[in-house]
Formats: sequence, structure tokens, C-alpha cells
Amino acid sequence: MAQAAARTNHPIDPPLAAKAKVLLESPYFVVDDGGAGIAEKQLIFYVLAVVKPAAEVGSFHMEELSPGYLESRPDNQEAVATLLGGLGLSYSFRQPYDGIATVSLHKQALRDRENINQLADEAEIYRAYGRLYGYPQSAVDAFVAEYVHGRSELMTVEEQTEIEQRSGLPKTAFLFRFSKAHWADALETVRRWHSTLVPYDDMNG
Repeated sequence: MAQAAARTNHPIDPPLAAKAKVLLESPYFVVDDGGAGIAEKQLIFYVLAVVKPAAEVGSFHMEELSPGYLESRPDNQEAVATLLGGLGLSYSFRQPYDGIATVSLHKQALRDRENINQLADEAEIYRAYGRLYGYPQSAVDAFVAEYVHGRSELMTVEEQTEIEQRSGLPKTAFLFRFSKAHWADALETVRRWHSTLVPYDDMNG
């Protein structure tokens, strides 16, 4: 871990390292994503590291309902709440409970989250979510242009994946859609977020 810290501008913070260890060792927020399975844990870490103001994350497990038939089921709500509270996070679960939670270090962010869907304007709803989750303005503007106004301003998933892979970012780094016109700014945001993971070896994916 110390060697990894030397390669970055982010020194290891012992309390954050302790929380990262608890998070990594937890059986919750593990995702079968074809990679390291820690994409949701990385999002939580970004919040703990004060990189993102809030994140929406899910905790699920596969359950065999009948021989050969598996289905994704939400993890135990009380156990997930115990983990999040132990990490010092404020959280709110989507109701009825389905394994999805919004997490933040600030209770005000959760109150803001509850108020977003009361907004009358669809574009402002998307913009509010963008601010809540710390997305770059260019990405939020492009998302609104595409999904509200019907203008094609977002990169395709394939284009964005190729850019992220060429940049050396891990598969689990895909966090939001990039603007076609300002993808370099968005990529720099993802690089900055990801750089906070590097000193905490195993959290790096």
C-alpha cells in the first residue's frame, strides 16, 4: 500500500484506509460485473473520500429459486444499513426496499435527493441529479440535450468504453456518459476520481 501511495499525489489517510478495508471485506455491494466485482464499493469509496457528494448504489446476491434458476435478490436491509452506518455514511433506501440506497456524508444531500422528483421540469430533474452525484457540467448538459431535447450529444457506450480503455482506466471506472464535444473534460474527471483509489491497492480493482 505504501508503494502505491508513492506513485500518486494522494497520501494514505489511515481512517479512510480502515474504512476501505471494512468495505472491501464486506459481503455486501459485490457486483457480478465481469470484472473485479467492486464497482459499487468504488462508488461508496468516492463518497468516503469526499470526491463525490453522493452516490446511488445497489447491494444484491444471487439466489437459487429452483434447480438451475438463479435470480438477483436484494441483500438484507438491516445488515446493509449496519455496514453503511459503521462507515459513517448517511443513507436512504429506495422504497419499497429493493437493494438500492443513496449514500452521502451529509444528511442534506439525502434531503435534496428526496426533493428532486418533486421538480416539475424534466431537464431540471436531470440537472439536479447531476449535481448530486458530482457529474461534470458538460456531461449533464449533453444528457439533457439527448434525453429531453432529442439532440445526439452523448458518446455511444462503445465509443466511451474504447476511450476509457485506451486511457488505462479499469473496466469498473465507467460512471456516467461523456459528452461528444467535451469528452476530454469528462475523462479528466474520471481520472481524478480514480486517482483517489490508487493508494488503497485492493480498492483499485
